[in-house]
Amino acid sequence: MSIWLLTILAVIIYLGLLQRTLDRMRLSDRAALIIIALLAVGTWLPDLPIGMVRINLGSTLVPFGLAVYLIGTADTYREQVRGAAAIVATAIAVLVLDWVLPQEPGAMFIEPLYAYGLAAGVIGYLVGRSRRAAFVGGMMGVLAADIIILLQQFPLTRSYQLGGGILDSSLIAGIIGVGFAEIFGEARELVAPDRRSKVTWLEDKRREKSRNKQGPKR
Repeated sequence: MSIWLLTILAVIIYLGLLQRTLDRMRLSDRAALIIIALLAVGTWLPDLPIGMVRINLGSTLVPFGLAVYLIGTADTYREQVRGAAAIVATAIAVLVLDWVLPQEPGAMFIEPLYAYGLAAGVIGYLVGRSRRAAFVGGMMGVLAADIIILLQQFPLTRSYQLGGGILDSSLIAGIIGVGFAEIFGEARELVAPDRRSKVTWLEDKRREKSRNKQGPKR
């Protein structure tokens, strides 16, 4: 499914339908397409072996590098903190779901990996709030949960693939997080002006009131 999601995203970006969202995340269309290509190619490359751990490049190193860039270029320190908090909250939610949900195929109407992605995307937005923090929180929260599951199994008695099979969940989480931030963020901007516009409006009202008190000049 991840290849289909990446293909659809690439087409949408190529058509320029996500330009505004990418601009707010400080990503150009070309950079986004390159990242999608790296994600796709990385899933087909051989895993990087480190001891008994095999690291999938497409679902670990590429998302990690993207997350570092997005957090590092955040507009404010507060947004960086929200992004980190979103990762923690999302990872906890995924771990709880992994413990609660049945893992047998066909036991649920939805595959557990997709359930992780849906939950991670919603929580990533609720905690992160901004497009950047929601995307990072959703995508990296899934990866962080996979790392924690790996650490819980030490010392390893068999080979473990880090990132194997989680790219679908990560992509779903990132898309849902950004989608919620885009929809509700735009709604907030339409309903209420931002702080800077509100301050400017109040200053104009004070100047007008002061001029009215002084009366016309003679």
